[in-house]
Order: sequence, then structure tokens, then C-alpha cells
Amino acid sequence: MDSDDYWYSERIDWLSQDLPSRDEREVLWWGVMNCDKTLVGLSGESYSTPRVAGFLDEGEWERFTENWELGHDHFFAAIRPIMTSACVVRRNRFEEIGGFQSHLFFGEDTDCWMRIVGNPFTDADEDLYRLSYEPDLMGYYLCHDEQTTAGGIQTSANENNLETDYNLIQKILAAKEEQYKPYHVDPEAITDRDGFLARYADSWENNRKHWHWLLTPDGWGNKPVFSTSEL
Repeated sequence: MDSDDYWYSERIDWLSQDLPSRDEREVLWWGVMNCDKTLVGLSGESYSTPRVAGFLDEGEWERFTENWELGHDHFFAAIRPIMTSACVVRRNRFEEIGGFQSHLFFGEDTDCWMRIVGNPFTDADEDLYRLSYEPDLMGYYLCHDEQTTAGGIQTSANENNLETDYNLIQKILAAKEEQYKPYHVDPEAITDRDGFLARYADSWENNRKHWHWLLTPDGWGNKPVFSTSEL
């Protein structure tokens, strides 16, 4: 959990009752967080509006589970942000993969979730795990200007770092682009990735519409973020 967020106490009670009965191969769960988003109008005045973060509508989650195949969780975690402060992870799997990679400027959480569920291109079937989602409020997520995700530098600024804010932000953005480049492409380009057709040829041929949905998060439309030549 981020140090500036908190859980509602009843969520801990819910977890203590629910999680022990879960399948051992479900290693990562997440829920929804309350937050207040500050908006600035044309007049320059600012105001806050309540919203929820990390929410998936019922149809989207059902679409994923009804079409699920071993390894799909890797793609889902790569391009649909899962909020760290709304997550619960099996400790043994977290320790097995070495936890967060602290050298990353951006996306330590997404990188960790992808390694927790496993990579279908490199891992054996028995090393691929599941995500689970609960459309229920976990706690409160604090939005503020110094968040890395908002362009801030809270994870990089310290007394030993003499770089300017601008240079730090450029490093964060460059690292973010490099980290997600293999996934933020036209969905058709995924077939160029080594090992994809060897594992998913039948699924790609017969369930193409689902793959396009899986590889194109809402809000991006059908336009790729990076060109396919950059895979």
C-alpha cells in the first residue's frame, strides 16, 4: 500500500474471511478505491469531485473470464493498470519473484504484477497464475501533484539526487515508454512476437475479436500508441 493511502477497516475483515478459501493459483487480487480528483475550470477556480479508481465494469471482467486461457493474465496486467493500494498478493509468490524492482523509475507495480502472474512466452504452464478482481471498495486513494503517475517526482527525489525535476520527469517518461512498448501496439502486431502463434494460434484464429479487446484497453480506441515497427 502507498504510504498516503488507507484501507477501510471492514476490508481487512472481509479479506480474512474470503482469501483463505481462494485457489492457490490465484495470487493477485484487487478492488476499487475511493478518491477525490481536483479539477481546474477555465476561470482558474479548482474544485474536487469524488470518483472511484481501479474499477472494471461487470461486462469487462466477465468478458475476460469467459474467454480466459492460460497466460491471458499477463496481457491483462500489462495494459490495464491495477492499483497497488487496492491489491493483495500471496506472500510466497511475491518473494519467489523477488518483489518490486526498485531501480525502475516508473511502473514498478505493473512490472511486479506481470512477473507474479507469469509470462506465457518464457514460463512453463505450471508457473502461470491468475488475477482476481472484486468490484468492492477497499479504501481511499489520495491524489496529489507529487505523484509519479501525475508527472511528479515523489519516488525519485531525495537528498542524494541533484538532477532537476525536468530531467527526472524525462527519465520517468522514457522508462515508461520502453517498459510498455511491446504491448502498446496494433493488436495484429502481437503475432510477430516470438512464441505467440506457437501457443495461441488456434485462439488467435478463432477468437480474434477477444484478443483485440484484450490488447486494446478502453480509452485508447483502435489507434496504436507506438508503431508496429518498434516491437
